[in-house]
Amino acid sequence: MTGIPLTEARRESRARQTVSVECVNLARDGEDLSRALGDAVARCWSSLSHDAQQLLFETAVGSEGERIRQKLALFLHDKHAKTRACLLAKAIPEPDSLGG
Repeated sequence: MTGIPLTEARRESRARQTVSVECVNLARDGEDLSRALGDAVARCWSSLSHDAQQLLFETAVGSEGERIRQKLALFLHDKHAKTRACLLAKAIPEPDSLGG
């Protein structure tokens, strides 16, 4: 500080800049926290009840729109222990009758 008194306009300008920076930080924090929560939900997906899975799924689709429904369903099926095991079993090729 130079010792020059701040005018009211300069004080308001600084206050707006501080609020703007805080809003940007909160937005970044919110994105990071949402990502962390989403990652945790995906890791725990198969241990959640069917009702909880359905509520989370429909809430996500409602938030992002119908365009993500199929992509999200496929992603979560891969995260679910039962459906993942089924998909892996189907992916293993069976030997043909000629021993190959």
